[in-house]
Amino acid sequence: YVNELDELNRRLLVRRVVGEQWRPSEVSKVKINFDATFHKQSKKLCSGIMVKDSNGQLLNFKICLNKYIPIAFAVKALVFAQTTQFRLDLGIERVVIEGDSL
Repeated sequence: YVNELDELNRRLLVRRVVGEQWRPSEVSKVKINFDATFHKQSKKLCSGIMVKDSNGQLLNFKICLNKYIPIAFAVKALVFAQTTQFRLDLGIERVVIEGDSL
């Protein structure tokens, strides 16, 4: 059964970029987490950005849909840039930003 799941995951056209489970920030009162899903064949990206306080309460969120992403490598850079811009738009100064491998 596990081997079948591994094989299905390997064959999927959608690549999911997954972050770790949310933990409160030790340094800041605000923490921003982001996650993304990239579909290689259609070159589409969907990302989610969540802003939480130190108690884990959701303060704000954003979902971004992008087309024409040339390669999977560009996904992390684009999502991080969108997260940083969202932070600036909200006027948040002290923040911890976390995402997959960043």
